Amino acid sequence: IVLNGRDVTEVANYLEQHQSRRPPDHLLPEWIAAETKQAQVYLNGRRNVGYRFNVLEHIGSTSTLRAAKQEGWPGCYEELVYPTVFEGEAWKPKECPHDDIWPCKRPDSWPKHWTLYHAQSKTGPDVKWMGPRDK
Repeated sequence: IVLNGRDVTEVANYLEQHQSRRPPDHLLPEWIAAETKQAQVYLNGRRNVGYRFNVLEHIGSTSTLRAAKQEGWPGCYEELVYPTVFEGEAWKPKECPHDDIWPCKRPDSWPKHWTLYHAQSKTGPDVKWMGPRDK
């Protein structure tokens, strides 16, 4: 889990408060997508930005959802799309086929000073996009 530092305590409290209702594998995406009033109030219009590629190695094999060992997690630089990850945390290829983050357009609800930076849309002699299929 990668979070803004100021959100860590709130997320930890949310997971602890709701652990009897849902497993953490579902609670975190629920909070990220602001599916509850509690998350909506705290996030105050902020929303998750889904990065296109997996950059972290999944080290666990035991899920909180089932007793069986789980294999087949996305490898490095595989695309993080639904249903591999929950819809609220996924990159959306149909909406942003030439970009690296979702949302690829700044929502009207975001403050004007929140800009989006897109690695793939940058151009110049020293910038070369190289995706997993280019290797």
